[in-house]
Amino acid sequence: MRVIGVFVLLVALAWLGYALFALAWDSGTSRATDDKIQAALASVLAIGAVAMIARQAWGWMVCAGVGVVFVAVVVMATIASTANRSAGPVANPFLLRNLPTTEQALAARLDWSWWATSVDSLRQRERDDDALARPWEIQGDGGIRLLVLRDPTAPFKDEYFPFEIFLILNADKGTVAIRAFDRFHSENRTNPIELRLADEGGRQRVVVVARSDKECQTKTFIVERAAGTVTPLSIADAC
Repeated sequence: MRVIGVFVLLVALAWLGYALFALAWDSGTSRATDDKIQAALASVLAIGAVAMIARQAWGWMVCAGVGVVFVAVVVMATIASTANRSAGPVANPFLLRNLPTTEQALAARLDWSWWATSVDSLRQRERDDDALARPWEIQGDGGIRLLVLRDPTAPFKDEYFPFEIFLILNADKGTVAIRAFDRFHSENRTNPIELRLADEGGRQRVVVVARSDKECQTKTFIVERAAGTVTPLSIADAC
């Protein structure tokens, strides 16, 4: 029993270390609750392991109980994950991972309710879903927004992430989506994509900046919301 207890204690300490690291990483997201549960189970398992080392009969029962709870949690999480994948976009159509990467399909997906949701709220949903989500993936205001999507089928270039960059216009005739860059590759996770907006009377000048450690590109557009048009300009802007 003592040898098994030592082994279980090592497993419990490794699990606890992982859970605490994940809890710090996921702080402020909905996944922090799962991390707390893992930390609690790992702590109880460690207590049971110490009891086994001390040759206490109740030690193995505590460890067995943790094992049963862990298996039950894994099974329930698997069922929930499968249900969420089946629901897909219906469960939360606003998550970036659920959005299509073609202009027409993207415009059709982003309806009035998406525009009624603030950029900060959309960012928070991304953060709750993925601790690695970044604010620059969603930029803009109630009339013009920029989305940075990632196509899971797109190939990487060395260590560079392939980004699909779209301008989204809340036009009088409905949502309009325009591809600003076609699969821009960047290793930058701090601020690779930037949206700049400037009013020009009844229209807006929109500049999209795309950065990597090898290059910095800009594209300028003139947007007229009433007409629902996005016109690219062949000019060079400083990054």
